[in-house]
Amino acid sequence: MGFPVAHRFAELNEDWEIVEQTSDVIRLKHISGGNGGTDILEFGRQAVFSSGGSTSGSAAIVLPSGSCKISLFQDKDKNKTSNYTGYQFVFNANGIVSASTPTSSVAGTWKGRLDSGKSKILLSFPIATKLQELNEDWELVSQSATSIQLKNVSGGNGGTSTLTFTK
Repeated sequence: MGFPVAHRFAELNEDWEIVEQTSDVIRLKHISGGNGGTDILEFGRQAVFSSGGSTSGSAAIVLPSGSCKISLFQDKDKNKTSNYTGYQFVFNANGIVSASTPTSSVAGTWKGRLDSGKSKILLSFPIATKLQELNEDWELVSQSATSIQLKNVSGGNGGTSTLTFTK
């Protein structure tokens, strides 16, 4: 690799051997001449996540553009959809999600990621709000231009929660 000496990635300027190359990963190996240690460098394919519109490459999640509402929040055996009546959610491309009612607005974050081959969205809202119960690592179930359905399987008791945002 050819990074300038003062660049933060300059330590990668070595001769790397290709160990594995597939459509999902490139794995490289370097054996140090100084101490004989082995360095492994791995590049993985990341899904493309966006808020609205189309995405390029291997798009995994496309969130509805503009504002949407929670049309279903089934928290294991309890339907809690009515807790969010009046909320409008806007997922911005910069990772900020705003949840607004006519009288208040709360900012949280969202992050799309690929986890064990599953497309997921991590939602995070301030703890002191009722939105905190949405703070989970949600797996994509289905999506369209107007809705996205997510699920979360609890690690403790195995209960499944479902969350659907609809335009």
